[in-house]
Amino acid sequence: LVSGCATSSTVSTAEMTEGQSQDFTASYEVVKAAAVEAVERMNVDVQGTDETPARFQIRFSKPISAFSWGEVGAVNVVRIDDASTRVYVNSEKRSQMQVTGTSERQFAEEIFSNISESIARLQP
Repeated sequence: LVSGCATSSTVSTAEMTEGQSQDFTASYEVVKAAAVEAVERMNVDVQGTDETPARFQIRFSKPISAFSWGEVGAVNVVRIDDASTRVYVNSEKRSQMQVTGTSERQFAEEIFSNISESIARLQP
């Protein structure tokens, strides 16, 4: 059973293009700030962030609840050009046997919606 459990490293070391994606018409710096705000507004624990020349990553986890063994996820912010940025949301349920909990699509929809709201406020 232990081998079937997802951890933060499961999603943080996956290809940065794994998961659901959405493009935003805003600079990399604006989308990066919006993504941090987006995840902080959710019912998740932020595990950390880091940046490489290729992407900015936010790692998060959702704790065990009455309905779920919890989930882990990563948000990767990738520069397309000066005015466009792509965001990828990759998440896994901690237990592969788990049928309840938050799906990757549900996380992505909430994160993308939150990013859009933040961009509208942050962008000049």
